[in-house]
Amino acid sequence: MNNVDKSLLLAESFGADVSYFKLHYVETIVSSPQYVELVENVNYANKFQLVKAIGLVDDFRSLNYNIKTIEQAVVLANRVNYLYSVSFENYYLNPLVKYPFKLKTASIGDLVVDFDGEKKTYNEIVLDEDHTLAYKAKVIADNAEYYRRELNEKNQFETSKLKGNKALKHIVRNAFISQGIRLLLATIGLVAMMAIYVYPYEKFTEFINLGMDFTSVSNYGFALVSIFSLISLLFAVCCGVFVSKFTYPYFYFKGSLRKRTNKMYKTVNNHAQQLAEYILYHCKQHKIMSNDISKFETYELDKADFDAYKKIYSIRTHKGFVVLKLLFVFSYVVFLLGVALSIVGCILDI
Repeated sequence: MNNVDKSLLLAESFGADVSYFKLHYVETIVSSPQYVELVENVNYANKFQLVKAIGLVDDFRSLNYNIKTIEQAVVLANRVNYLYSVSFENYYLNPLVKYPFKLKTASIGDLVVDFDGEKKTYNEIVLDEDHTLAYKAKVIADNAEYYRRELNEKNQFETSKLKGNKALKHIVRNAFISQGIRLLLATIGLVAMMAIYVYPYEKFTEFINLGMDFTSVSNYGFALVSIFSLISLLFAVCCGVFVSKFTYPYFYFKGSLRKRTNKMYKTVNNHAQQLAEYILYHCKQHKIMSNDISKFETYELDKADFDAYKKIYSIRTHKGFVVLKLLFVFSYVVFLLGVALSIVGCILDI
């Protein structure tokens, strides 16, 4: 706190009118280059689903600009200064996570952690000569454990979210019910066609030999039944191929979820241990780290398996699938029309 702040606080405590300075204070804060850069850093941090990055974003959004006293203005300024100091990427990165974009931070050695009450990079810890190796090892192990726990909890959350995703279960269940109905209707159509041609048999013979008399309504019906019962069956089978395609990731993922999750946790644990040993080795050698930010990155569950799993939403609206469903409905309607014409023609003998 500078002398101006102290003077304004003192004046306010004695009841002086400092309203102008309150407004000026806020305007000065939000127009400062530091605040502008803080906003940019917060927007960038919002891309990371990491605990510290989320905390930074939440803290920034909770800033109170409705200043009523100089004391509140000073608190706001100090809060902005603090958030600015910890808003950079190397303050919240987890070196075990594989990121889908290029990072600004090049090395594990540039990551900032708490060290004896201060914020220091790993490279500063490596070169530090005021603390024992045992203390450094404890700080490194604690942070490696934090990285491990953060990634495992994130993957556990994503896994649980998919296990309990009722919307996906609903989509898959409805897809199979709809497909079952299509195949049932197509089978009924095929049986109906066969039944129609059991009697009178000569109708079938005439149709096959292209000698059917199409001046008869019933003959038109027989022809429509013959053709469109087979076409509807074809479209029903094609729809089944699509259903199988877009539900495959669901059953594949569910079937291998436990195995893949256990493998993931084991990989994360191993990488966390290797990371701690790697940093401690550099401390022993007093050798700074460089260009190694992705050295221990771990395959992230929701960036690969989950992507395929979520494609169920998009494939079910695929234009080809929609067209096939419409073609099936159309062909089945024509088939039913043929059945109706056949029955009416036979009853009225026309």
